[in-house]
Amino acid sequence: MIWKYQKKKPFMFILQEDYVDKAYRDSYYSYYSGKLYTHSRFSKRVILFCDTFNDRYYFDLTPEELNEKLVGSIVLRPLNIQVIGRTLLNPKYFMPESSFVKTAEYNFTVFGKRLTVNAYPFSMQDGEVTTCAENTLVNLLDYYSTKYPDYHYLLPSEINKIALENGFERSVPSKGLAPEVISRVLCEARFSPLLYSSYKIDMDKMRRILFYYIESGLPIAVGFNDFLEAHSITVIGHGFYKKDKDSILSKTYGEFDCKSKSTTWFCDVANLVDEYYIMDDNLSPYQSIKYYSFENEQEMKHFINTEKFESGKNDYIFTDFISENEIHRIDMKKIESLIVPLSKKMYLEATDAVDIFRSLLASGKFSIKNALNNLNIGNSNRIKQEMQEIHFEKLGKKDFPVIIRVYLASTHGYTRFKDETLNNVYKVFYNSVVYPKFIWVCELSTIETFENNKIIGEIILDATASPLQPVDSVILVNYPYQIYLRKPNDSNGYLNDQTKKYNSEQFVYVKDWQLLDPYYSLDRPNKKTIASIANK
Repeated sequence: MIWKYQKKKPFMFILQEDYVDKAYRDSYYSYYSGKLYTHSRFSKRVILFCDTFNDRYYFDLTPEELNEKLVGSIVLRPLNIQVIGRTLLNPKYFMPESSFVKTAEYNFTVFGKRLTVNAYPFSMQDGEVTTCAENTLVNLLDYYSTKYPDYHYLLPSEINKIALENGFERSVPSKGLAPEVISRVLCEARFSPLLYSSYKIDMDKMRRILFYYIESGLPIAVGFNDFLEAHSITVIGHGFYKKDKDSILSKTYGEFDCKSKSTTWFCDVANLVDEYYIMDDNLSPYQSIKYYSFENEQEMKHFINTEKFESGKNDYIFTDFISENEIHRIDMKKIESLIVPLSKKMYLEATDAVDIFRSLLASGKFSIKNALNNLNIGNSNRIKQEMQEIHFEKLGKKDFPVIIRVYLASTHGYTRFKDETLNNVYKVFYNSVVYPKFIWVCELSTIETFENNKIIGEIILDATASPLQPVDSVILVNYPYQIYLRKPNDSNGYLNDQTKKYNSEQFVYVKDWQLLDPYYSLDRPNKKTIASIANK
């Protein structure tokens, strides 16, 4: 498994005896020490390297040499079953180059050597102090508290105490946690979580919500079930975007504007990703899971009979529809809940942000079609030629949709990335506005620019804004050859007043327009350099 995406090489490991693992030591004192038959207080830790270093002695190697070949560490708990404890493994040894994932930097010392690994934590439930739900929480809090100082790490005994205070029976030995209790634990760790339930939201929308937050670099807890059991996992990344024209055109949808009597066609990138990377304590780390949509049992049977599902590649799949008659052939899981650990400064949720983006882009007042149609380029042959090359006159038609990619971003990471990639003209505009701590971004592409990993523009919303005043959440609108800025002293309702009638003067004409680079909060595990700055 370790060498799945690397050339097979001999490896070296270091074994630390009598290692103190904080999670297991907490479980020992709160639970295992009270048992009749004794359990050791100590764990073991294995440090893996993807090289033998020509059989050189460990103490002769420098930390730099060790870190270059470090795979990660695995804690072994002194239990009879479920022995894998806190595990930190570099995802480049487990995930393909086309994948996107979020990791944190972990530092630890082994026999005097300071080692560093980028990883998402993994561990197995022990079945007594921790089930899948507690395990999901422990790993989520481990990741967030390591990467961001605003959040607290909670030990298993602290999670069990919160569960006891918010439940109606004992919390140890654990029988699992309800989604509402998981959300409550996150509140205690200084999050402001959102809980989405499939009983209130249709599955197609749940799937898009899952993508928006994962694309934002936010690992989230997912609860699902089949006809046999409920289970909890963490989704930490996703696979490649389908960029071929047929896939894009098959996922288009139209937004009709009553006032202009026109329809603008879009394709949401959330519908172009069907592979997600997860941490599931029943599987090995960084497993990929496919997400398929079935309307009914007949459609599912057709899917199975045409052998689109590669048996053995995925241990199970996500689906919108579960057939009790077919689960013996494919292990299907239906998402029941999404628990998103948001910051307290993230007021505007994904569904509201997307509604605002779609309304702005399609409405007669402020639509991208109107902006391009009313663009006064004078006698500039260069601009005319550029617009013809990108086919802006077709943009928004059914066979030439506007491709939108929506995500939440930290202002610090986003503005640093823009400073590195924008020309000087755009740097002035982007630095002329005041941003909140977090922003919602909607990147715009054509089929051609999306395939070439470029965008033609973007809209930025204030993540602290209210959904009750949707238009007033706009901070910046960047369309080809024109840009709109919401200045700090502009009062509420400013944009509404300005857009009662379309007025090209609300945009600033930008002669030196450029195709933009997309921003990524997620990392590419097998790339030494990535097209983003870490969202710190």
